[in-house]
Amino acid sequence: MNGSHGEALILDGQVTSEIQTFGAPLSSAATVRFERLRDRIKLYALSEIQECLDEKESLVLLNFNLITLKESQAVERLTRITILLAKVTILFMPVSLMTAYFSTQLSDLANLYTVRTYWICFAVIMSLSFVGLTLFGLASGTLEGKPIYRSFTQTVVEAGRGRWKARRERKSR
Repeated sequence: MNGSHGEALILDGQVTSEIQTFGAPLSSAATVRFERLRDRIKLYALSEIQECLDEKESLVLLNFNLITLKESQAVERLTRITILLAKVTILFMPVSLMTAYFSTQLSDLANLYTVRTYWICFAVIMSLSFVGLTLFGLASGTLEGKPIYRSFTQTVVEAGRGRWKARRERKSR
């Protein structure tokens, strides 16, 4: 009965199987318990593997979300630059038209306009353009050049700082 394989024993007419492992015989009840333990270990290992796979999936999604957030911030920055260029264009377009008008060589207008008239018109048109852009910026929410997107975390941190400062001011009174 040496070895690691089980052999059937016949005792008083009953067949019982004993498994020897490392020289120690095991009864059928112990064998069933070990088999149950082996199955539980397999289930535990499978559940751990599933948890690891779920964690991997959540990390992949987190990575994807971070990449998407970074791309949206880059698009936001490009949008702000585009808005700035559009505002500069809108600011100087009326002045360009005015300059083109003053540079027209018409015989009736030859001695009518002076350099002083040009600069007064320049100041008036530039001021009106600036006021118009300011009003448009107020109406559209693009006046200060603030980011269009603010993350939830940034909003929470700023709110917490405000509450902390208010609490500190109350304690100091």
